[in-house]
Amino acid sequence: MSEQDGTSFDRLLAQIEERTAASRQHGPVGTPLNSPENQPDLISRIARRTKELIAEKAAKSPSPPEQGARHPGPLVAGIGREIALGLYAETVNQEDTLFSDDGVLPGRLQELRLHLHGVITSDEALALNDVLYRRRRWEDMLAWLREPSVSWEKHFVREAIRAEEADRLLNEYLRGQDEKWANGTLPSPLLDWGWSPEQIAEFERTNLEDAKTRYLERAKPCPGCGTPAESLEWFHYVSPPSCWRTVFAGWKTRCQVCSREVDYFQTAIGRGRRPEIPAPTDEQISRAEEDQAACLEAYDREGSDGLERELLKRYPDSSKLRLRSAAPIA
Repeated sequence: MSEQDGTSFDRLLAQIEERTAASRQHGPVGTPLNSPENQPDLISRIARRTKELIAEKAAKSPSPPEQGARHPGPLVAGIGREIALGLYAETVNQEDTLFSDDGVLPGRLQELRLHLHGVITSDEALALNDVLYRRRRWEDMLAWLREPSVSWEKHFVREAIRAEEADRLLNEYLRGQDEKWANGTLPSPLLDWGWSPEQIAEFERTNLEDAKTRYLERAKPCPGCGTPAESLEWFHYVSPPSCWRTVFAGWKTRCQVCSREVDYFQTAIGRGRRPEIPAPTDEQISRAEEDQAACLEAYDREGSDGLERELLKRYPDSSKLRLRSAAPIA
């Protein structure tokens, strides 16, 4: 495309911006500025014309995208925010683009209006196009717009690193909890509900009596020494904290002479919730910042391969699936 063509295109975009600004101040003759028939129709017409201009500019380019390359999308850097929103509204619900319910779209446009620059940046255009053509999720774009301290592409790298750090902090916390569980020093969760130690002791005694009444007929004697079931140790068992994804509980019997478990009567099993962990220490925060900086440097230097090596080095349990989600789109 010649320099003259580019100048003409930019001049036309500037004229569209001027008309949009003028319509905001005066509105069409005989129509109130806040009329619902005014602004949306104008923005829609401007958006359609802008889309045509962008298509004409792309058609004149001597270097069209290679076959199979990422679809450029209708939005480009340098256009005004309102024009970009009009283009976004015009493009959703088209073939191969994002579906957006009519009741949801106005709220999403307002959300974008709050976060986008007055003149769309190249990163913002890339993000909008990725969402429009379903390469990335709306939630991802909104999270990046709320914290745009890195580029759109690096946002996914940063989120992958943060997720690895969150998993590492959780695993460190659960190792400590598992040690308390194994030593029998893990506090009862009933304490968090405001129960006193005396109430908990009485509750456990009553539960033990009920368990023997229910399961004693099925309980077996110790296979080693023959101690009868009623003389075995009965205790309530709950899976260790590290097994939070699937939690199970029940009653066990154990021979104190042979130190062997005899029976297990399961009373509950279910899917657990990810545990909430204490706030990280200053040392953990410093370590996380250092690791994040190193991973981003590796990504800048060697791309996705470098990021993968650095993540696996600093986070040995790193998820390959998570790494793939952070990779740039081809």
